Amino acid sequence: MIIVSAANDNYATHLYVMLKSLLVHVSRKSDVRVVIIHSDIAAARRELIADLVTSFGAVIEFTNIQDPDISDIPMDAGAQYVSRETFYRIDIPHLLSPHDDKAIYLDCDIVVLDDLREIWELDISNYHVAAVEDFINVWKKDELIIPSGYCYFNAGLLVLNLHKWRQDHIPSQLKQVLMKRGETLSFMDQDALNLVLYDKMLQLDLRWNYQTHFWNTRDIPNPAIIHFTSSKKPWNSDTPFNDVYHHYLHLQI
Repeated sequence: MIIVSAANDNYATHLYVMLKSLLVHVSRKSDVRVVIIHSDIAAARRELIADLVTSFGAVIEFTNIQDPDISDIPMDAGAQYVSRETFYRIDIPHLLSPHDDKAIYLDCDIVVLDDLREIWELDISNYHVAAVEDFINVWKKDELIIPSGYCYFNAGLLVLNLHKWRQDHIPSQLKQVLMKRGETLSFMDQDALNLVLYDKMLQLDLRWNYQTHFWNTRDIPNPAIIHFTSSKKPWNSDTPFNDVYHHYLHLQI
């Protein structure tokens, strides 16, 4: 199982919490490979994260990107709490080995509460990605003119078919959309992902990406992933799932 995330030094602690929660629950831990894409995570923090991952018997590698190929993408649009690192997921097929055909991408502002192997083992051979509907599905579908019968998905949890991404040059397609329309896309690369992949996506149950704005509108009795999708995070605000985040923050391994 290949787990990929992207972070900067400011999010290193939250990356640590996400990985700890993931590794506590995942089965066959020695079969897990973690890839962290970053540009400035300090050496001391990288060492702490590496010690955590290897303590579970998993392996980890850090991919340092100093000059990401996103210089032509406008960065002034979109939510202010979205970091530059979120754009790195566009290049995952090229940053991993060409022999890697599948990966799970996770944002850092996530706590994992179930075994991700369940979605890892899904057959997505006929899809480019598996993901969960976003809470803004209805109005974003209208804004982006996504046809009826499809949904607008959240990009915080993605099961990626890397073979199909490379075969169909998806990273290039995404960058073209961002260069041409980036200034008009309120959610930047997530909007681009939906414009390119809305009809190539396997929809997962909401429990695999239980987002902030669902908490008061849709009751999920057994969420597998808690995703803090708004600007209000457990480290800066009082949210309904602060206790879950802080449990894994302080959990001794």
